[in-house]
Amino acid sequence: DVGTGPWAGDPSCTTPPPADRFSPHGIASAQTTVRGLVHVAVVGHGVREAVELFDLVGTGNAARLTWRGCVPLPPDDVGNDLAITLAGESVVSNYQPTMSGLRGAYYMVRSGLGWPTGDVIVWRAGEGWHHVPGTSAAAANGIAVAPDGKTLFYAETGTGRVARVPLAGLPAGASPAFATTGDHPDNLSWTSRKTLLAGVHAGGMGPLACLVARPCRSAWSIVEIDPPTLGTSVLLHHDGELVGAVASAAELDGRFYFGAVFDDRIGVWRPTE
Repeated sequence: DVGTGPWAGDPSCTTPPPADRFSPHGIASAQTTVRGLVHVAVVGHGVREAVELFDLVGTGNAARLTWRGCVPLPPDDVGNDLAITLAGESVVSNYQPTMSGLRGAYYMVRSGLGWPTGDVIVWRAGEGWHHVPGTSAAAANGIAVAPDGKTLFYAETGTGRVARVPLAGLPAGASPAFATTGDHPDNLSWTSRKTLLAGVHAGGMGPLACLVARPCRSAWSIVEIDPPTLGTSVLLHHDGELVGAVASAAELDGRFYFGAVFDDRIGVWRPTE
């Protein structure tokens, strides 16, 4: 039973993706007070380009994901990361039209030159998808929505910046406010201090070599961003020797957990150790 309401997704999507063809990418969750559920949304590739919607139920070894539905992305759009709101909105970074073959390489070059390749798109039940005005970006990547649901942050990997805009978008001719990370920001996450963490690929285009050379050992940084001022500070820089190409960081109980792209492990760091 896929259920009804915004968390059921598009009514036309009634079948879960085959397990052997499900290729997950960005992931987000939202805690609710309804039956103790945690909603989980995943950007899925493989058999279809879609936001796949799940409920996380149970704890410990009994925890499981139950598929609720999906929201197919618009034609020619490729999702990267996403955020979800308690209103059931899916906010997705529309990275570039494809990530494979010569066309994918072309758009990677475009983003490296700082040329737009995509933007941010939002889905709402009963309304469908729309593009957020003013979010044209060179490789729109990590996404975060402020707790009030009114402000959107997204990483623009191609230019080394994290943008801040209203979720409703910008008026014609207006530009986002930016935080500069110095290298190539990837995913974003909230901390208990209500700041943002950005996993940042360092060393220029070094991570691209990891497309053909594994394990990946490219350098990275974790940058903390203050949302009101967009001031930044580097919490940690690493040469990648232990874990390379870190794309995301999550803080929990005084520890930082690092997710890596192209690598075979996660990292854990406790600043006081």
